[in-house]
Amino acid sequence: MASYKIKSSPWSKIAGFYRDMIEENGHSSLKPMLKFVEQIEAAEFSNRIYGATSHVRLLISYLPEFDPDKQVLFVEFDSTTRQVKFEYQETQSPLYKRWRKACSPKDSFAVFQRFLKRVKWFYSSRPD
Repeated sequence: MASYKIKSSPWSKIAGFYRDMIEENGHSSLKPMLKFVEQIEAAEFSNRIYGATSHVRLLISYLPEFDPDKQVLFVEFDSTTRQVKFEYQETQSPLYKRWRKACSPKDSFAVFQRFLKRVKWFYSSRPD
């Protein structure tokens, strides 16, 4: 278990990280991650969720500083399967429940929105 906290970064900085990886480091396989982060950055709820990167993996939490072992959504693009992979861990349970989902890049933001509803990190101001 981690004994440290990860400090989140602004979504614009996270988008810049992926953009630099693509443009300056030639990692074009990260384009789906950049698009996904840009969608979060543009969303009405972007100021109510927090992100950070660990290598090319995206970590998302409902807290601005968070323990990477507790209630964190991990998101990454698998260039082999061409899918965005999500994994959420809840460590409140002694069973370490995990939710996993893989989808196409075009479906990733919708999957993410459903995830947010599922875990109830916040309530949207818009009616369903």
